[in-house]
Amino acid sequence: EARVKEFNLKQMWKSPNGTIRNILNGTVFREPIICKNIPRLVPGWTKPICIGRHAFGDQYRATDIVIQESGKLKLVF
Repeated sequence: EARVKEFNLKQMWKSPNGTIRNILNGTVFREPIICKNIPRLVPGWTKPICIGRHAFGDQYRATDIVIQESGKLKLVF
C-alpha cells in the first residue's frame, strides 16, 4: 500500500511474475549461467540447458483483507 501512495497510483496491481507463474501452473524457468572459463560437463554440447522448477505455494493467489474490528478466527481444513 505504501507503493500505491508513493507512485500516486489508483490501485495496487498484482505481480506480473505471479500472473505468468499461475499461467504456467507454478513453473519457473531460469536462464543458464554460462562462464567462458568453466568447461561444460558434456563435451560437444553447444546449446544451453534451461531448468524449469516448480515454485508454487499459492502466494500469488492469496487475497489480502483488513479486518476493522476484533473477533475470533477459525481455520478449518
